[in-house]
Amino acid sequence: MKKLPISKKPAKTIAAALAITEFIFLYLIYVDNGVGIIYRVVLALLSLGFVGGAIRRAIGTEGSYGMYLLGSKHGINVINSLSKSHKNFWKGMADWGIILGFGVFSYLIIKKRRSWLYLFGVATAIITVLFVLPYTSYGLEFIQVSSIQAIGYASSVSPLSNLTISALPYLALIVGTVVIFGFTGYLFYALGLSALGVLELLAVVISKTLAGTPTLAPLSNEVPGVLPVIPGITIPLISGIIAFVIIIVIHEASHGVLAAMVKTKIKKVGLLVFGVIPIGAFVEPDEKKVEKLDREAQNRIYSAGVSANFIAMFIFFALLIAVLPYVNNNIMRMFVASTMPGYPANGIIAPGSQIISWNGYKITDTASLTTASASDLPGKTVSISTNKGNYSLVAQSENGTTRGIIGVELSQEPVLNTPLKRAVYFLYGVFAITMMLNFLIGVINLLPLPMLDGWRIYKNNIRKRTWIIKALAAFVLVTLVIVALPWLGGLQV
Repeated sequence: MKKLPISKKPAKTIAAALAITEFIFLYLIYVDNGVGIIYRVVLALLSLGFVGGAIRRAIGTEGSYGMYLLGSKHGINVINSLSKSHKNFWKGMADWGIILGFGVFSYLIIKKRRSWLYLFGVATAIITVLFVLPYTSYGLEFIQVSSIQAIGYASSVSPLSNLTISALPYLALIVGTVVIFGFTGYLFYALGLSALGVLELLAVVISKTLAGTPTLAPLSNEVPGVLPVIPGITIPLISGIIAFVIIIVIHEASHGVLAAMVKTKIKKVGLLVFGVIPIGAFVEPDEKKVEKLDREAQNRIYSAGVSANFIAMFIFFALLIAVLPYVNNNIMRMFVASTMPGYPANGIIAPGSQIISWNGYKITDTASLTTASASDLPGKTVSISTNKGNYSLVAQSENGTTRGIIGVELSQEPVLNTPLKRAVYFLYGVFAITMMLNFLIGVINLLPLPMLDGWRIYKNNIRKRTWIIKALAAFVLVTLVIVALPWLGGLQV
């Protein structure tokens, strides 16, 4: 017998109470760093599944296994309204996404030659690689995985600011790959290169195991190429949920707008929620009508989500750049994480000390530290001021090189001692996470895997040689498994 939903007002109250309780539970899991990641994931999944099922029964919506749909007709009206204005913009945006995705080869998909659009697509792709992509590393500060945290606070900035002669060939290769093959080619290249690196480490693990000294250290010390991104578990709960909602709503809504533009009826629109965490948005057009559209219209519908994610990436990049000076100058501070045995700082500077100045330079972030320590040479005195004292230490050579070090391992941490700093740092987290995930989700959706936009684009344009799509999909699946091995090797129960 089908269960009837509870009357609307009590149902909403019950659903809200369950959601608040689950948020509190996830927060407690998140802040309890003593619990291993496997236990945290299992507890989170079980609680989300239970609460999701309870909320679904309370409000009487569709769903199963802790997942449920939250739909609204208001969303359909908004999509239909957007599709009726600025049609040239929406078409150009979708074609731009195809150019970003497939580079020069996108000409085989778009067919119609529009020189200005190709130039714009190539220019934005190059700008993304040189200026925007490096800043996605700031989102890594909020990824709660040990091998990621070992990187320390993001110090990556535009490659042009730290460009060396030796890095030119690599940078040229990346730019060339993106221009010719788009970000699809970049992703294939990155996955293949990462997989080869992991296979080398796996060979070391196997050889040590055969030699009778089994260890997973080579794998667990490597930064994984694939890892779960779960709000409250691997990224901050509230910031993570905000980022996911923004990403999936704009991605799916853009699909709907392009579909509505060609008079395709939108059946449903809303969010797919697991427990209290949005895991997807859905805009359900009439699939039979979409399949009857010409190839150009289908390509635009499928690529619109990727285009929207890249636009959002640029927007949140600008927001991140806007708050970054305040964060670096007023919130982030350098601390001594540990000292290295055999070097002057060992046993002298206490771990946990905040670095205030270095050689007379005020230290606020990794960039200022790099500038202050640039003149450190073996045998030269390094003057350091911390919140626990002042020190003058003679630098020693780092592994026989001309670089002088005193032997401190530093980390950059936020100091949130005022409401303003806490508010700005929260926004900074939302901007950094949303920017990073928009890029990742936009690019990943270009992959030729079932359920992804890339699969539909490939099938729509390679209709007779399906073996090509299957071969590419197999390559992606194998490399994804391989690059995930470092994360699996570093799991702690």
